[in-house]
Parts: sequence; structure tokens; C-alpha cells
Amino acid sequence: MAALDQRVRDLAARLGLRIGYIAAAGFNNVTGRPIRLIVLHDMEYPERPDGAEWCANFFASGRVRASAHYCVDNDSAVQGVDVEDVAWAAPGANHDGVQVEQAGFAAQSREQWLDPYSRAEMANTAKLVAALCVALDIPARHLTVAQILAGQRGIVAHRDVNAAYHRSDHSDMGPNYPWDVLLPQVQAHIDTLTRPTPTPPPPQEDDMAMTPDERTALAKEIGREVALALLDSPIGAGSDDAPASVGWGLYRIQSELMRIRGIIQQAVSKP
Repeated sequence: MAALDQRVRDLAARLGLRIGYIAAAGFNNVTGRPIRLIVLHDMEYPERPDGAEWCANFFASGRVRASAHYCVDNDSAVQGVDVEDVAWAAPGANHDGVQVEQAGFAAQSREQWLDPYSRAEMANTAKLVAALCVALDIPARHLTVAQILAGQRGIVAHRDVNAAYHRSDHSDMGPNYPWDVLLPQVQAHIDTLTRPTPTPPPPQEDDMAMTPDERTALAKEIGREVALALLDSPIGAGSDDAPASVGWGLYRIQSELMRIRGIIQQAVSKP
């Protein structure tokens, strides 16, 4: 699989869309073609969950001189032609376009394009188109006929290509396709795919970090302080109040150790 196809697959997968593959029988094998258009088609096939697979297998059969790069339905997407190769779908925009088929009919009303099946299909189409837009640097905008003829980059329907070049009589996606619903989804996915990954802040330097020599010096200081506490206590002085003296000595040692612990905590604490 070519690097460009894998990139599209990886981008689509980040959006939750997995793409299958059923190789089409007819296409032109080319290298390095300029791609500026994403062309949407309808299959003229009922809204069924096997729509993508049916269409891909139809193009694989060789019974027609036609093909598409991708076929989409409400629960799957299937690739049939590598992106860098030319699919046979929209004369006038074959050599600079990527062809995407969707289940449904050109004659559908807006309400039919917005039924539960079509909304699920459109969600998958939006993810695929967003991945293509990012991989091919194509903006998420529906081009006018004038913009197509001017060589601009964007997303079109087969009917737009025909209006520009007059090379077939196809009318898909029909006049009622809800571009106003599709394109915001595409743009939202593009934003997700292109949002910079936050860079974690560099670890803060510990201004109180101790060098090995400083640790050694601290240990010596601790030992000296403990020794002084012991020497300064009246333990073992032989006085008549020896038990009290012992208690006082232990209290001094405990107090000194607590003071030393404070020194240690201050030395090793972070800002």
C-alpha cells in the first residue's frame, strides 16, 4: 500500500473510521498526479448496511467501465483504488480528483438525506473526507462551477463536475444533498486532526537539589549535632536525681533530632 493511502487510513482511524479494501477492476495507474478535488457521488443503490461492500464488489467485477477510490455506507468504508491512481467516475475530474461513492439516490429529498441511515453514512463520509483533506491539503469547502473551472481546491459533487465540463449526464448528489450538515462535520474533524499536540512542560530544576559533596557534609553535620546533644546531656552524671537526668537527656536528644529533621526536610524539599 502506498504511503499516501496509509496516511489517509491512519488519519481516518484517529477519527474512528476503519477502511476496508476491495480492489476495483478498472483504473489508470499513475504516479505523482496533482489532486485538488474530492468528488462525491451516490451509488443509486438503496440505503442498506451492505452498500459500501456492494458498490466495491460491483466495481471489482469488471462488468462496467467505472470505479471509485472509496465507497461509504452507514457502518463501513471500503477502498477500491489507490489515491494516487485515477478512478473512472467523473469525466473532467478523474485525473485531479478523489472519487467517493455513498449509498442513496440523487432524487432523495433533504429529509431523506437526513434520515438516521443517511446521518450515519454522512458521519462516516465526513471522517473520510476530513482525512483526505488533511492528507491532500484540500480545504473543506463546496466549490462553485466557476471555482472548479478556475482550478481551485475543494469538495464537489458529480453534478458540479458535469456542470463545469459537460462530459456526462450524471446528476448525483442531487439538488437536495445537505452540504450545510456535511461540511461543518468535515471541518470539525480537520480541526481535531490538525490540533497541535500539547508539549509537556520541561521538568523544573530543583533549586534545593544537593550535590554528593553537600550530602556528605550534611551527614557529618547531623553526626556532630547528635554527638553534641549526647555530650551536653546529664545522662550518667551520677547525681541523686539520675532518673530525672536521664529523662532530661532523652528529651534533649529528641529535641535535637527533631531540629535536625527540619534541616534535612528543608535541604531536600522542592520549591
